[in-house]
Amino acid sequence: MCNLCNGAVSFIIQRDHKDVFLFTPMQSQTAQSLIAKHQLEAVSNDSFILIKGDKFFYAVMQR
Repeated sequence: MCNLCNGAVSFIIQRDHKDVFLFTPMQSQTAQSLIAKHQLEAVSNDSFILIKGDKFFYAVMQR
């Protein structure tokens, strides 16, 4: 949905030769399930979230 997001995801995928990262749109059921599981609040579609084990990190894109 966002050129910056699509560019960032493409950049990471092209360099992820060991297939470490998986991506899903924030609007997807998978993302919504992960957000609920990790009890993340106030997450918008302008966010990047990294989940590693039981830890999570996220950044909100400022416009």
